[in-house]
Amino acid sequence: MGYTYDVKHNSIIVCPYTGIQIKRLYDLAKQKKGESNNYSNYKWTDGYLIMLDLGKTKKYEIYISEGTPDHPFLIKVKKKYHCANFESVFKLGSHCMNWSPDTIIGLTKIQHEQTGNI
Repeated sequence: MGYTYDVKHNSIIVCPYTGIQIKRLYDLAKQKKGESNNYSNYKWTDGYLIMLDLGKTKKYEIYISEGTPDHPFLIKVKKKYHCANFESVFKLGSHCMNWSPDTIIGLTKIQHEQTGNI
């Protein structure tokens, strides 16, 4: 599926084999263009993004909100992590050079089609 949502710990756990599919919904570039943040009225709660990095489990503090039919969960940066995995998910660039506290990502469910013979 790409990720699992852990209700008890309000965490998004990324599958190390499939990764996650994301869509950048709002970021620094859109902010600089003057585009409005259509997600400010969503209910954001403290949570965690949990991913594997070279066999080590990493836990990043984020905000999580219920999303839309296309993006069941929205995640928002809470603080900077100078880590390639974190920067890659949020498309922040090296050393968080595109950092904005309003960066919002939509998580997409991965749809797998199975074809062929076993």
